[in-house]
Amino acid sequence: MAVCLAVSFSFAAPSLSRASSSSDDSTPDHDARLDGYAQPMVLDAGGTALTYVLLVVLGVGSVGVLFIKGKRTHLD
Repeated sequence: MAVCLAVSFSFAAPSLSRASSSSDDSTPDHDARLDGYAQPMVLDAGGTALTYVLLVVLGVGSVGVLFIKGKRTHLD
């Protein structure tokens, strides 16, 4: 039984997969989305404010459901 479990777990474990390892592992020197503009453009780094707003809205909705008074008429 132990050998059967060990064999099944060893085949079930995901193997490590990687892209082909080439010598070109460096990051690009520019952002390709900005190619073709007449003047040099720079993208802002952006922020995480929208993520926090979304988490707060989802949190308020999730906690708010706990305080809804259930109508028990269907249990009578």
